[in-house]
Amino acid sequence: MDALTAIVIDDEPQARERLTLLLAEAGVDVVATLADAGAALDWLGSNGNRADAAFVNVQMPRMDGVTLAGQLAILPHPPAIVFASSQPQPPVFTIDGLTVDHLLKPVRRDRLAAVLARLMSRPSSPAGGAPGHFSVIERGHVRLVPIESVLYLKAELKYVTLRTLTGEHLLDMPLTQLEEEYGDAVVRVHRNCLVLRHAIAGFERNTDGAWYVMLNGSPERVPVSRRQQFVVKLFR
Repeated sequence: MDALTAIVIDDEPQARERLTLLLAEAGVDVVATLADAGAALDWLGSNGNRADAAFVNVQMPRMDGVTLAGQLAILPHPPAIVFASSQPQPPVFTIDGLTVDHLLKPVRRDRLAAVLARLMSRPSSPAGGAPGHFSVIERGHVRLVPIESVLYLKAELKYVTLRTLTGEHLLDMPLTQLEEEYGDAVVRVHRNCLVLRHAIAGFERNTDGAWYVMLNGSPERVPVSRRQQFVVKLFR
């Protein structure tokens, strides 16, 4: 899959250079770095210039970041907007269908990785179905894990653990959002667990009457809660 593309818009040269470096380290293709809102509008208004995300400093002279975001939102192919500011509270900005996030300055690698994970987990598939991958955080970087390699997703503390045949990864998205995002590709078997439909080899019942999911290629068994036992019948 192609790398996420981004533009950085910030009137502070040092902040602009640091964020550009951090994005490049995380595998993002920074296609333009711009010093003000006017330059950003000119760049995006040129033929063929597009980006998946725009990292926008909020406090800028002449046109601030929120005003600029409103202009970017009306483009035919608007980028996702990531505001960057020294204020812990993100600016109020709501436009239906537009992805908006916030980075606190000075930007830290772990915070940036979490934002990138959220951005990359929301691509729309060509057929309008679920995305073909999950975005996971590893050592401050974002990695794409193909959906066909995933067995299940389990909520644990503040993260969701993604399990494959070869190991585990962390997701920075709530289980309910993942269930909505991936739709029929996942099956809820417990309040804290979604199993990938393609990974279900069958179900087995122990002597106490509890049901478990059998997984393709794995000896591991995933418990089915009493509330979700109806899913067993769906696969018979």
